[in-house]
Amino acid sequence: MKGSPLEGLLRVWRAVPLKLVLLLVVLSLGLKNPDGRAEYYPFSNYPMYSQFDEQDYYLYIADQDGAPLPSKETFRITTPKIKKRFKSELGAVAKRLGVKKREVVGAELQAVGVTTLLTLDKPVLNHPRVLALTGLQLVYVDLRRGDGEIEATERTIASIPMRGGAR
Repeated sequence: MKGSPLEGLLRVWRAVPLKLVLLLVVLSLGLKNPDGRAEYYPFSNYPMYSQFDEQDYYLYIADQDGAPLPSKETFRITTPKIKKRFKSELGAVAKRLGVKKREVVGAELQAVGVTTLLTLDKPVLNHPRVLALTGLQLVYVDLRRGDGEIEATERTIASIPMRGGAR
């Protein structure tokens, strides 16, 4: 049966250089998640980014006047790692007190902040702002979702003195 549609498809199939890739693409378009939604890997719906919490926070390091310092350049640590250290210490204090993390307030929260600041590496002394430092602050920025907007509230939760870039 020369010229049949099946023979034409086989000829096309033999000419396709990336047969396996094409087959995987076609199969992946038919995949379903356990909840019945289609899965389009690598263009997947990542549930961890599909909804935002009503409240979250971030931290940053500031100088004695409250001006933010570039943490990576000044202390060789990224802001997310500072938050991890803070959360770890906060969790330990909350466990010791027998409360939830968000219930740690006042002097206990300040102590967590001071501990976090003290875990920072010594500042990189060739950074232009380091020699003028007389103190460091840990600033807590509370983020809340309002009416279509994100509201940010800043507060300094801890500070430590420094002298010319040294603690």
